[in-house]
Amino acid sequence: MTAFPQTSYRFVQDAARTPSPPSRLVEAFLIFEFSAQLALAFTSLGSLRIVVRVAAFAASLALLVTLRPSRRAHPAKGPALWIVLIVALSIFHPSTNGWLAGTAQASLYIAILGPLFWVPRLRVDAGTLRRVLFIVWAFQTVSAGVGVLQFYFPGRLQPHLSAAVASVGDAYVKGLHLATPDGRWIIRPMGLSDVPGGAATAGLYAVLLGMGFFLSRPALWIRLACAGSMSLGMLCIYLSQVRSVLAVLVVSAVAFGAVLLWRGQKLQSIMLAALLATVVVTGFHWAVWVGGTSVASRLAAFTDHPEKIYLQERGHFLIETIQDALPKYPLGAGLGRWGMMDHYFGDNTNSESAPLWVEIQWTGWLLDGGVPLILAYVTALAVTLRATLKVALSHDRSGLWLWAAMLFGYDMGAIANTFAYPVFIGQNGLEFWLFNALLYAAAADAARRPGWRPGRKP
Repeated sequence: MTAFPQTSYRFVQDAARTPSPPSRLVEAFLIFEFSAQLALAFTSLGSLRIVVRVAAFAASLALLVTLRPSRRAHPAKGPALWIVLIVALSIFHPSTNGWLAGTAQASLYIAILGPLFWVPRLRVDAGTLRRVLFIVWAFQTVSAGVGVLQFYFPGRLQPHLSAAVASVGDAYVKGLHLATPDGRWIIRPMGLSDVPGGAATAGLYAVLLGMGFFLSRPALWIRLACAGSMSLGMLCIYLSQVRSVLAVLVVSAVAFGAVLLWRGQKLQSIMLAALLATVVVTGFHWAVWVGGTSVASRLAAFTDHPEKIYLQERGHFLIETIQDALPKYPLGAGLGRWGMMDHYFGDNTNSESAPLWVEIQWTGWLLDGGVPLILAYVTALAVTLRATLKVALSHDRSGLWLWAAMLFGYDMGAIANTFAYPVFIGQNGLEFWLFNALLYAAAADAARRPGWRPGRKP
């Protein structure tokens, strides 16, 4: 067994001399983020919409600038700094879509990575991580429930459609619809978001975080609540018919279970498998009863030929990125040429910086910084996975290892999702780095308390 590098926890000595800001800032930040999401979904904001859209990212930048620096650092800090440097240099790429869009895109990267830098400056422990994950679990469970109601009662509880999605065109938006059993076509449930299919992501959080709370809290009523949340989340994923989210859930659950087995937690592994089997089967029958045979047929096609389905729906974007975009843009195509930054800030009068289409994260990385950005981001993710796994294999009285095991599954699912969606250029990416930064800071706090023992080297 190997201990964590002592230099990684030198900040413990600093904390004794210099008080850190309270961890409640993290919870306030998360509540602010969800409030902005609700405002976008259910409030007609007019010209203020763009302000609310960037509010959470601006808050991350504000915390990065205002919080006092600390010696404590997440292991992925080095690769993250390389990412910042590469996107900053990409502003000067000759095909960048104007100074405003380029600077905005670079700022977005910094804001999303921001928690890696500002979370370690706070007083964080295992309780902080649990509270943050509980807030996310509660919000996403409600969002999944709203998504189910949107399917039951089409047209009600209907959020405003994202302006960036609507601007793509009617044909694209039509492809985001699905058929109800009575023959009507409705937009995929959005839950408490403004993105079609967003309710499926909420369902993913409800299931994954529900697994963690189920295993960490033995009280019967809590476990019943977790099982109910997971069933609701599973139903929402089925009804939304977003098969990539289902694939991400499989990856996350398998990785979570694998860590439990690695630790020798056989009883918890069996409980997790039994719980998931029950939720998956119950949710499927409930979805078929509500959504009709279209749900069953769509899922059957996915389970019978997953590789063919991926190639048809998302895999061809990866192939095009490797075969066409990589030779053309090995050092990037300039910033601000796709997504929200192009929609809100782009100057499309210049044919040299015309908008480009991005459906998966690998294309986005390539366009924004070329091969150097891909290598830097992959390194940051690999270092983060290793750090999370080390915490998951450790032993402490707070039960932090269980949340690390769950977050390792979450991390693996997020990485798998990069092949289907641009994860690290929006709210999902911000939350990824927030959760992992909180976990490492909490592990650092636990390492100086009695009862901590490092685990086996991953």
